[in-house]
Amino acid sequence: MLRSPQIKELRKSGKLQEALTMAAEDLTNLPEDRFAKSNIGWVYYEYLKKYVQEENVIKFSEILYHLTELSLPETDKMLPDNIAWQTGKIIFKEVKKQYIDYTVLYKIIEDCMTMHFTKPSDGYSFLLKAFHKVLKPNSHKYIELINWWNLDNLQEADKNKDVLPNGKEVMSVAEQVLTAYFKAKVPVGNEPIDKEKVFESVAELDKAIEEYPKYLYLVYFKVKMLLAINEKDRLLESFLPFAQKKSGEFWVWDNLSEILEDEEDKVTCLCKAVLSSERTENMTSNVHLKLAKYFLSMNMFPEAKWEVLKIVDIKNAESRRIPVDVLLLQNQSWFTETESAENNYKFYQNHAENSVELLFPDKQTEYIFITNVNENNGMINFTKENDQLGFFNKERNRLRFPIREGDIIKVKFDIFSENAPSKIIVAKKDSQETLLQRNFKMVVGDIRITDKGFGFIDDVFVAPHIISKHNYAHGQQINGKAIRTFNKKKEQFGWTLL
Repeated sequence: MLRSPQIKELRKSGKLQEALTMAAEDLTNLPEDRFAKSNIGWVYYEYLKKYVQEENVIKFSEILYHLTELSLPETDKMLPDNIAWQTGKIIFKEVKKQYIDYTVLYKIIEDCMTMHFTKPSDGYSFLLKAFHKVLKPNSHKYIELINWWNLDNLQEADKNKDVLPNGKEVMSVAEQVLTAYFKAKVPVGNEPIDKEKVFESVAELDKAIEEYPKYLYLVYFKVKMLLAINEKDRLLESFLPFAQKKSGEFWVWDNLSEILEDEEDKVTCLCKAVLSSERTENMTSNVHLKLAKYFLSMNMFPEAKWEVLKIVDIKNAESRRIPVDVLLLQNQSWFTETESAENNYKFYQNHAENSVELLFPDKQTEYIFITNVNENNGMINFTKENDQLGFFNKERNRLRFPIREGDIIKVKFDIFSENAPSKIIVAKKDSQETLLQRNFKMVVGDIRITDKGFGFIDDVFVAPHIISKHNYAHGQQINGKAIRTFNKKKEQFGWTLL
């Protein structure tokens, strides 16, 4: 007969060894009895709590193994659900230590994966958070973890961003796990690639992207997978929305350089990658190596040597091994016979100038003629080639170059409106002969100044501030430039002196 009340009393009073001895005797007599297993299981659980408090991970692992030997019924989830919390607690304690015994932690995780938990549940999610901390660096084990845990068990709470005590938001558990999981599935190194498995991973990724559209990095991993098997069809279409949102990251441009086919576009992307790597220069060796090979193909040996030396500097700064490809370049005759360029930054700047245009291939390039610049509020009025009128705010569109009345700007609009500020995604000073001839002319003639302070040179309007600025006098001959502007009151175009 089981002594369940006595075992429970001993356990509750902290007499764990006596409780364990009694429960073990009962289990020996009734080895298949579910209640005998439950009795000793709860004693083991008290030991787990004890070793969590003592931070004794080895003893914790030993007890956990004894629990797995019980082979508890799949329907008995109360004990495993409680074990989940204690397991998570001790793992979080261990990963904060300077020395981490991964062998023991791996064993704990393997043993937990034989148990039956309530799914989904808070305890099961807590277990995932803990296991994520341990297995994230190990791609093979991380994939095994997620296949066992099953991402369908994510709860709504797992999808909410965590808020740190200082108020800073960090990735939700779901985003962290999905990011680590699909990163682990990207083919790396020289291992043989199973195309069918990669396509299966891409299909799985597409489902995740549809379910979690705000998790931008999922698209990045899709790109890496398809690049690994040289499948570029529709890749650009998938990657561009992500790249547009992350255009300040060097690796976005590095990846785009691999997707695009045009050689000059590739170089543009690589140059933009370097210019976007101010905070992550230590990660750009591969970009510099690609540029070195490009310069060599163009017989630009001083520039190529500078790229190679840059890689060496990056690696030496962190006491890291020089890549074999770089060592091979250093041993070639051109390297020893060439004096290095001072640097390649001017080349980068010149070639990256139009890089943003590559992110918006479907947006039409247009030319606009600047008709008015309000220095006080930053609003700028313009005329399009078809005489449509519009305006935009210079600061909100982050246009850093000076803009003056009479300038012609080559643009790509994200949003164009005649009644609200337009949004510009690409802008560059340019020239366009047809637009210039229609909206600009030279003026020679005598000025007529009215009593109200404004004037005319034939049909050209002269604003009071222009008269005041140049101290024009009535009847004075003026030789100047005029632009075509729209008169809202008369609802027609006219000419205004600059």
